[in-house]
Amino acid sequence: MARDAYVVNVDPSCAARGCMIGGAHEYLAKARELLEQNGRGNMSAALWCDQGGHAFSERDPGRQRISVTVLDEDGDEQQEARDLCGECATQAGLLSKRKTKTAPAITAAAREAAEAEAADDHAMLRDLQRQLNDLKAEKQQAQL
Repeated sequence: MARDAYVVNVDPSCAARGCMIGGAHEYLAKARELLEQNGRGNMSAALWCDQGGHAFSERDPGRQRISVTVLDEDGDEQQEARDLCGECATQAGLLSKRKTKTAPAITAAAREAAEAEAADDHAMLRDLQRQLNDLKAEKQQAQL
């Protein structure tokens, strides 16, 4: 009995319904796509710190991406992105907290307001509070 089969020892289901390898590849591709989408929720990617020369997590809360101008082989300027971990960014001064000093006039007005409140002087307290608010507004405008 002769069979027109191209595959030796073909699976009976393939012989009855035809080859299903195409469908299997399709299912495999969908499974890989789902694994990639769902798997990234649990793991963070590793990035390279261009400043310190070491790997760090993409979830590092202090990480920074900066753009620097570099010269290529021809001497032309190009923009290049660099990643820094939080620790190296802090050491490089990229994460230093802004240090602002309270203006002496605001400090004095706040002190006078506290004294007026302690003396239960409502009229003076209202005037001092207005002065304090005006000074704070001026300071905010100066910072813009």
